[in-house]
Amino acid sequence: MNAVLAGLVNQASSFLNAGVLPGRLGNEHPSIVPYQTLRAADRPLAVAVGNDAQFSKLCQVIGAPELGRDVRYAGNGGRTAHRAELTAALEARARPPPSRGMGVSLLGAAGLPAGVVNDVAEAFAYAEKLGCEPIVELAREDGTVVRQPANPVRLSATPWGVSAATAKARRTRGLV
Repeated sequence: MNAVLAGLVNQASSFLNAGVLPGRLGNEHPSIVPYQTLRAADRPLAVAVGNDAQFSKLCQVIGAPELGRDVRYAGNGGRTAHRAELTAALEARARPPPSRGMGVSLLGAAGLPAGVVNDVAEAFAYAEKLGCEPIVELAREDGTVVRQPANPVRLSATPWGVSAATAKARRTRGLV
């Protein structure tokens, strides 16, 4: 639970320090725009445009330099105030080709943080491609093997692993 609460970062800070109870924004950042998922031609694209220079670059890459010059979007405050109309304008440019892969490549080449939204199978495959070893296999006493997400914490002096005792304890508690 502590990890989940810590992951709230700015939302938790706003609540704890200013008493602001955040509303639901889905995948949108509450105070940076565009820092969210955008609907593209084939699936959502996550972008993390954190400053005015990145916004200008984004507009150039997607072929909408006029958005970068629009006074409503000149600064993050304006982009936040006009979130809905800006998002609609960006999504209108993101729908036609290039494909999501090419779009991510173009954005990445411009130094803009972006990525496709993967399904669970794609997320595990991508983690394996990165060398993360995201899956652990546990052998049951009856010989069957249960696969589950690996512990994401990696410590150099005390490597993580699943011992027979740990696996047995998990089975006893009905966790595997």
